[in-house]
Amino acid sequence: PKCDPEPRPEKTMLDSITLQDFQPYVGARFTLFLDGDTPRDCELAELKRYGERQAGALEAPAARAEAFAVVFRTSANVALAQGMYTLSHAAFGTLEGLFLVPVGMDANGRYYEAVFN
Repeated sequence: PKCDPEPRPEKTMLDSITLQDFQPYVGARFTLFLDGDTPRDCELAELKRYGERQAGALEAPAARAEAFAVVFRTSANVALAQGMYTLSHAAFGTLEGLFLVPVGMDANGRYYEAVFN
């Protein structure tokens, strides 16, 4: 059974988001916006865990404890360019400045990935 996650604040900071924040939304519909362009529907299709940072490793001050990626799927007829998008969902909230990269296409649609590291 899928639980109803707690609503998030209207805007969420990219540097504070975690893999666990996305977990309850796998399979959920989101809306993508690009510079006031037509909103595009997408589905959170997959989460990828890249692992925790090793203690003592050289890293930037704002580096995450765990690197991960989120993969969104659009319909096959929606082709989005690589770039910065605003992502929105009623319960999840809004993420501005999400960098999406096209990573593939199959019979189910086109896939776009955002990496958090």
